Amino acid sequence: MSNSKQLNHMKFKVTNNKSRSIKRGVYLLTALLLINKSAVFGQKNDTEEWSYSVGVGMAVVPSYLGDNSYQAVMFPNFTATYADKFSASLLEGLRYNAIEFGAWRMGAMLKFNIGRFEDGTLPGRIIGENTSDLTGLGDIDFSLEPGVYIQFNQGSVVSIFNMRKGVGGHSGLLAEFSTQYVEVFQVFGKSIQYGVGPMARMTNSAYNKTFFGINQAQSQESNIGVYRPTSSALSIGLNGSLAIPVSNRVSTSLYFNYSRLGDPIAKSNLVKRFGSRHQMATGIVFNYSL
Repeated sequence: MSNSKQLNHMKFKVTNNKSRSIKRGVYLLTALLLINKSAVFGQKNDTEEWSYSVGVGMAVVPSYLGDNSYQAVMFPNFTATYADKFSASLLEGLRYNAIEFGAWRMGAMLKFNIGRFEDGTLPGRIIGENTSDLTGLGDIDFSLEPGVYIQFNQGSVVSIFNMRKGVGGHSGLLAEFSTQYVEVFQVFGKSIQYGVGPMARMTNSAYNKTFFGINQAQSQESNIGVYRPTSSALSIGLNGSLAIPVSNRVSTSLYFNYSRLGDPIAKSNLVKRFGSRHQMATGIVFNYSL
């Protein structure tokens, strides 16, 4: 290889690495900016009915959706709420309650999807190593997922349906339905809240092709067989959570999730070769009310 070609090759590698680093930095900076904003907004007058909290969490999650290996990550958190109208959370996204009548609520929402890195990087990882499963498949960029939701509350049962559309790294449609039984019990004078219930997710072919499809070019680069998934049930599973107050300002939340990937997803050559249709995640979040 000539000197000029070597220099061009080195320049390309450096530029590509910088681009990857910048993208990862943007994701983390977005999270930090949101927390900084909540801290600033927290200085508003209490009569405006705003409430805020900041915190940090740790979770054990699959290296990517469909994988059978797990990694531990740390992440910041914030929440900002205005009465029963608006809520913003790094973990849950944004939600605006536009219409409320009786036990029903309807409104708009926005969630975030950080995408996926070809080199197996997981932002915030503290335990685990980069997976090589995704080599040759390319990165999936960050996406916004705007949508609408309907919520129905009946006694201790809370049911929520939402539908979202990806903008950015994926352009797919997602529909989620969950029902939780929520109850409070007393331990040493503290009110502890738990919730448990089923959840189902449906996705269209555009979403499934982005995260589980393998086209001809990707197949050649990764040595994974071509696969073209259709619209399907992404997963069905069970969610559980426990909220424990530590003091007037500090609280701890624990959560657990198990989901079973639908047949068209589990049959993806990526999942069949490297992963599992059984997916689990568990974590803990510490929050401080401002």
